[in-house]
Amino acid sequence: MAAAAQNGARSIQVEPAATGDDWLVFIVETVVVDEATMAARRNEFHGLVDPRGGTYDGWEAAAQP
Repeated sequence: MAAAAQNGARSIQVEPAATGDDWLVFIVETVVVDEATMAARRNEFHGLVDPRGGTYDGWEAAAQP
């Protein structure tokens, strides 16, 4: 999944979950946060995790001036 999400502009980190056999995939990308962009990312990430039996857990934003 991490390899499929890579597009050259993203930093991707994969770590084991705190418990169980799950893995966490963190994707860091600089984008303008607006409705269209976030809808596109949500659709993309659901398309990556759903067929693999994963769970998309949402996103976070760090404001930069």
